Amino acid sequence: MNTNRLRRFAEDVERDIEQTLERWHFAANAEGLLWIQPADRILQFSELAFVTKRLIRASRLASVRLIELDLSGVTIIGAPITSTILLLNELHRRLSPRCRISEPLYRQRPASEGLDAGAIRLARCG
Repeated sequence: MNTNRLRRFAEDVERDIEQTLERWHFAANAEGLLWIQPADRILQFSELAFVTKRLIRASRLASVRLIELDLSGVTIIGAPITSTILLLNELHRRLSPRCRISEPLYRQRPASEGLDAGAIRLARCG
């Protein structure tokens, strides 16, 4: 990799880290609990997908015994509700029983738009 490409890569990584730290609250303890919560009450689906991917990677570390993704009070936008449910259920499948997910708010949609958000329940981890 040439110097310019390496510099751009390093800048991209630094920007991703800064954005993640600005948009999410993190806490960890010596017992291996990793707690994470969005900083805002409205969360883009793409942001959730980005963090979900990283949580799956973090779960491979022996020091991480439990991951708690706190989405209580958060509304996820930018994708159909079913996509959000599928993503969170995939996280559950990959990390179970080492994860807990607090269920996000689902915005109710008129029946004319199809799926009723109130009818969906997330499979609980842990």
